[in-house]
Amino acid sequence: DESLVQGNSKTSRRFLELATKIDPDSFIVRDKFIDSLRLRWGGTVAPMCAFLDDCRKENLSAAHLKALEAIVLDEQGWVDENVTAAYIAAERDYRRAVALGRDDCAPCAHLGNVLVHQKEYPEAIRVFSSILRSDPTNVGVVASRAFANLQLGKTREAIVDWTAAAEAGDAYSQSELGRMYMIGVPGVLKPDFNTGPELFRRSAAQGYEAGRQNLERALALVPAAHQ
Repeated sequence: DESLVQGNSKTSRRFLELATKIDPDSFIVRDKFIDSLRLRWGGTVAPMCAFLDDCRKENLSAAHLKALEAIVLDEQGWVDENVTAAYIAAERDYRRAVALGRDDCAPCAHLGNVLVHQKEYPEAIRVFSSILRSDPTNVGVVASRAFANLQLGKTREAIVDWTAAAEAGDAYSQSELGRMYMIGVPGVLKPDFNTGPELFRRSAAQGYEAGRQNLERALALVPAAHQ
């Protein structure tokens, strides 16, 4: 039900009540409902906590309660990171969510990102690499690992990741890889004033502003790239 991810609380609550009457032990509908309460959908963490308490009283299995609690902790981490910029608190919340072991492990990627915010790049790379061992197609995580590697001066590793993510269509990675081709990296990547602008074009075509700006600069510097 689309209302379950749009923060329509009355409709979502009614859907929840009907579904749990049919199947009192249903986890999926509870999972969707608590997700709909996230701040980014117009809710707050407090109703999520209250709903989790209700679920505890309904004697859900320990595994289901852990999965729901992970969502609450992940959201608290998101608030700490994006609303109050309390990165240490966000890291704590994400780590607690990760420890609860949700199969999708969205908190893992969030943990990696907040570690990047704190410039804890080696630990961020460890987290990103762990995610990619089980989900090598996670383009966003590949791009994030590339950035962390670059901050550590591991340009070769960053280029490998950005190349993979750019080929998968990630606009940010296309723009960053384009920059690498424009400036070149001694011993790693030769400058290529055709490939760089082409990557910027692909990035800009997706509406990525940095890609558009980089394309303008590249065309001003290398008029032949217009051809």
